[in-house]
Amino acid sequence: MMSSISNPKISVLLPCYNAEKYIKDSIDSILAQTYQNIEFIIIDDGSTDLSLSIIKSLAATDPRIQFFSRENRGLAKTLNQGIDIASGRYIARMDQDDIAHPERLQKQFAFMENNPHVGVCGTWAQTFGTKSRLLKMPVTNNEIKARLFFESPFVHPAVMIRKDVLHHFKLYYRVVVAEDYDLWSRASKFCEYHNLPEVLLDYRIHPTQITSTQTNGVENSAMLIRYAQAEELLNQSLTNGERDSMAALTLRSSNTSPIFDVFSFCFKLAKANRLQQQYDHNHFINELYKRLRNALRKSDKPARMLAIRFFLKNGRSLVREFGVFKTISLVVRGLL
Repeated sequence: MMSSISNPKISVLLPCYNAEKYIKDSIDSILAQTYQNIEFIIIDDGSTDLSLSIIKSLAATDPRIQFFSRENRGLAKTLNQGIDIASGRYIARMDQDDIAHPERLQKQFAFMENNPHVGVCGTWAQTFGTKSRLLKMPVTNNEIKARLFFESPFVHPAVMIRKDVLHHFKLYYRVVVAEDYDLWSRASKFCEYHNLPEVLLDYRIHPTQITSTQTNGVENSAMLIRYAQAEELLNQSLTNGERDSMAALTLRSSNTSPIFDVFSFCFKLAKANRLQQQYDHNHFINELYKRLRNALRKSDKPARMLAIRFFLKNGRSLVREFGVFKTISLVVRGLL
């Protein structure tokens, strides 16, 4: 179905699959935006519930909606179809179960118009449903890209993407479970990133969402992206031990990699980045430091004593890479 809106500045892209419980609230939050010059592309990915009926009824009341329905092809292919359809200068992502704040699009549009070097602009979000917490994402380009080395630095349904960046560099979603993290990793070479430091999306947490039903698949996919980024920084393949150390720095579960090896791997990463400046070094060190502290916290007493051995053997290098304050903090954490 084609929209009657001509020359929209923003194409809002919402993929849908079996979302009858939440889809109306999500759509209504976009239709109620203070910024009105949009086309609203909704693609039903083979739903078997009442989602399509709800979409059709809402489309009948607002000409900005154009909806498509077909057999199930998965999220990545659905998003890529939406990118090809979109005619706006910007593509704003939206999910079927979230709620956009009324000024979300207006504020992102204004920022992107005033900052042409930025290719992706996200926002903070507040979760609701089964969990409530603030998703306070890094704000500046240097902060975001340092965080990117370890995890996705955006709330995916809160981003606005400059369409010509996607087209010029032929950037599409790949069919992987962590499709958003994979895209940010690849796109980071071609544009700057930013997150608006305010909550402009309510992010629903519920048992049937993809991040809940495919937790292991998402994490496995994300780990492969982290390995690839580390190998690019080091300009060599990771050993099995280095992969274990990378997992120890990023997984929320208990640390199973020897803490001595984790520290050694961190020094290797820090040295490589200090020489290459692939990431802003201060922010990169801050990210490494936070994860080392967390790895120490998860370790048992014998493992922490091994960390003390590392401190004694590599004290000068530790101070050189992390500074006096962070070094003292790590030593104290190891002694506790």
